[in-house]
Amino acid sequence: MAPFDFSSNHHLELHDDVFRLVRDAIYRRTGIWFTDASRYLLQKRLSPRARELSFDSFQKYFYFLQYDPRADGEFDVIYDLVTTNETYFFREPAQFTAFVEEIVPELVSGKAVKKIRIWSAGCSSGEEPYSIAMLLQEAGWFDRASFEIFASDLNQQVLARARKGHYREAAFRSTDPTLREKYFARQADGSWHIADSIRNRVSFGRVNLYDEARVAVLGSLDVIFCRNVIIYFDDASKKSVVRNFYNRLLDGGYLLLGHSESLISLSTEFKLKHLKLTRRFAAPSPRFAGRGISREVLLPACGEKVAEGRMRGVIRSVSEGSHFMIKALVVDDSAYNRVTIARMLQSAPDIDVIGTAVNGEDAIKQVLKHQPDVITLDLEMPVMDGFAFLRWLMQNRPTAVIAVSSRSSDKSVFKALELGALDFIAKPGGRVSARLEEIQSDLLAKVQLVAEVRMENLRRRINGQNDGARAESKVPELAASAIELVAVGCSTGGPPALQRVFQALPLLPVPIIVAQHMPPTFTRLFADRVNRLTKYDVKEVSDGETLNGGSVYVAPGGMQTDVERDGERLRARVSAATPQDLYAPSVDRLFESASHSCGGRLVAVIMTGMGDDGSKAMRTVRERGGKTIAESADTAIIFGMPGEAIKTGAVDHILPLDEIPAAIERLCRG
Repeated sequence: MAPFDFSSNHHLELHDDVFRLVRDAIYRRTGIWFTDASRYLLQKRLSPRARELSFDSFQKYFYFLQYDPRADGEFDVIYDLVTTNETYFFREPAQFTAFVEEIVPELVSGKAVKKIRIWSAGCSSGEEPYSIAMLLQEAGWFDRASFEIFASDLNQQVLARARKGHYREAAFRSTDPTLREKYFARQADGSWHIADSIRNRVSFGRVNLYDEARVAVLGSLDVIFCRNVIIYFDDASKKSVVRNFYNRLLDGGYLLLGHSESLISLSTEFKLKHLKLTRRFAAPSPRFAGRGISREVLLPACGEKVAEGRMRGVIRSVSEGSHFMIKALVVDDSAYNRVTIARMLQSAPDIDVIGTAVNGEDAIKQVLKHQPDVITLDLEMPVMDGFAFLRWLMQNRPTAVIAVSSRSSDKSVFKALELGALDFIAKPGGRVSARLEEIQSDLLAKVQLVAEVRMENLRRRINGQNDGARAESKVPELAASAIELVAVGCSTGGPPALQRVFQALPLLPVPIIVAQHMPPTFTRLFADRVNRLTKYDVKEVSDGETLNGGSVYVAPGGMQTDVERDGERLRARVSAATPQDLYAPSVDRLFESASHSCGGRLVAVIMTGMGDDGSKAMRTVRERGGKTIAESADTAIIFGMPGEAIKTGAVDHILPLDEIPAAIERLCRG
């Protein structure tokens, strides 16, 4: 078949509504998720295919995918068109070396029947499984044990190329010339054909990693390579794929991921342990699984004894540029605090403390030397304090920062957040306290968020920050049928974003209620701060309080807040959180109760934050006629909460932060 013509005159227009239908159809079949920003990419890659099938619109192409009995085969074509297959022999060599020199000897020595089963998942055109076979041959392992290498991909075209074993020069960019001469034969057209002695060691087949039943057919495995593949999936699909891998691995088996991938937030069934040349995860004993055991049990420090019982592993490359191990810098003028915080961080297997600093000037030197991924920062220090350091850092090398406040009611944390700190933690008991270790669980959780942080968005927000309030001083009148409540939910990165929204939002005769994930005390301090900086009357809401127009009500930290109707009025109900509540305040709970009370006269807004709080209730808001807004990936510091809400299909408007105030105003004013 001749290659498709991708010129603009061959493009069909993929409108937003049809794009979502096509995207969702692909997602249901493959688990691959395309964001709204990928609309043009799908249009460009699928338009020639739709025209080839004689469709003059994407809507007709979608109907074909939805109802035609030939659609199963068509999804194979789509997969080939929308995925990228770029690889080469011996990619990420440090991982291959660890596999041959450490993992294989361990597996062989532990086998009564010495047969090792290896799966190369998402193998593309075969370079990875053939690399495995060549390395095992070079190390003499084929003479000492039996190996079965199976390789799979969803793309039929690249599987056909893999079976043929023909490769061009680009495939050998990391190949030792002696290995190429030994295992490949030069062809007349300049390509290279792999030796049958290696080609026959690998069998190929088509497997959808998202399909649990198909994966189960592979049986039990000792090693799974799945490198630079799960990046195509959304978080829910990643979790399913990783779970499928876990179920296929034998006791003592390994899962190998690419250096740009991580299991952070995807699975607690794997633990990190160190090998000589790289690092791996290992699963806990079955007696711990699914019981809500704390991170300290599920993820013990390197060197601790792993619980007896079944253990599986995942190993990753630590090649240059890898950010899997989170590099942390601890900045505090107290020696006791530095040692204690460093020890707490080192207890996590995916965090490496690369240095400490006694003040801001020292921290600058350490940043330039070590280039950390995350910094824990004391705010009150001699010579150069945390605020001056933050200003320098965000201008010169934007980095995730967790401010560690010395007082539980310290208002300075909000200044730190405005300057670019990602989040904060209050030191219990004062600047230097034996109770400092009480923050360990919270500290580790927030440091490990760095995998989700969009630092470029944070930098742009800081550089473009608007310190002035644009809001009107007089509350305008609205029609009786207009919106009667705006509810907003956010988490990490939320305080500066909320402040920016309320500074830009004209005063509206509609109450606004906010669920911001934040500890007790700080929600009141935050409300007081925004009250001073905007024209809105901002306060922490009390139980039974009437919600009035022109006011912003912040849900108290550590409590649950609901909205109930009292005749023509809306009231807030504040109650104690239960041990089972994952979030307090809960965005889902606030939105659900507000939707019940207001129906179609509600605007629900979800912004930056980790996790999926609010996504479930967004469906309810939409079903009851309410309007929904989510912050786009263009500005969200962490796209977790808005991203999960968008995936539900219940979001009306996906907007960058600075466009959200105008959207709220339009909806409220009709």
